[in-house]
Amino acid sequence: VRNLLPTLNRAPGGPLAAISSVTTAAGLTRAGPGAAPGEPRTYAPTGTPSFVRLTAPDNVQGAADAVLARRSGARRVYALDDGTPYGLGLSAAFRAAAARLGLDVVGRATWSTDDDRGHDGRIAARVRGSRAGAVFLAGGPDYGGVAMLQALRRVRPAGVQNLASDGFRSPATIDAGRRAADGLLISSSGLPNEKLPVAGRRFAAQLRAVAGAGADGFGTVGAAESVDVLLDAIGRSDGTRRSVRRELFATRVRDGLLGTFAIAPNGDTTMRTISIYRVTAGAMRYAQTIAPPPRLTGG
Repeated sequence: VRNLLPTLNRAPGGPLAAISSVTTAAGLTRAGPGAAPGEPRTYAPTGTPSFVRLTAPDNVQGAADAVLARRSGARRVYALDDGTPYGLGLSAAFRAAAARLGLDVVGRATWSTDDDRGHDGRIAARVRGSRAGAVFLAGGPDYGGVAMLQALRRVRPAGVQNLASDGFRSPATIDAGRRAADGLLISSSGLPNEKLPVAGRRFAAQLRAVAGAGADGFGTVGAAESVDVLLDAIGRSDGTRRSVRRELFATRVRDGLLGTFAIAPNGDTTMRTISIYRVTAGAMRYAQTIAPPPRLTGG
């Protein structure tokens, strides 16, 4: 996406509109927590935004995890990441929101992606020594995340809550993490299908009936909503790229597959829903929803 958007924005004949239901990198649409230097201008070199998304960006997810840390009773928090742009951005968003909530961010570190138990063990020891009440892991299980969880499990005092970003919403977290993953709280943008509004649940059921179990997996309902939004924008336009882009950014949806929402001037959805899942006894179950206020996300 990062490579594609500048090309689409500079397309001959004017910026070509693009839409996504799963792309969450904060810097695609906004500066501030979670964005890299030069973002988002990098993706709209013409100065006219042309990218829209129907899922809450990572600055909202990071803020939701900060709210979750406070709800868990923590007053001191520690942020860990995998060193990727994804992990670094989420960690930055979490730390910024935690500070706004009055939490004490007592440290941050990047874990090893090479299963270096010594390195991860030293990080875990620093986390323990910090007396943090909650630890946020920004990354996923495939790049050292499971090893980091295991290192924390070996030294973590009772009562410390591990939180993790949506990269951990994967069977690998449970299959490889096993006991280390038990009690982990995982954030993810949007709602599970069973918590969607009536239209979304109905669509998911119809899709399962036609295409079989699993056809309504992660992002499928959002993808269908994206198609509806884009086709509606085209239908309201005069057929030019400029008009399609204008109508896309003017989108207002009421009681759609994902709910009721509009598109902000920067291309973000007004939906700020982040779902929290808890790993318990080898299963990942929906636990609650958090919609952090704009003051925690930079607007």
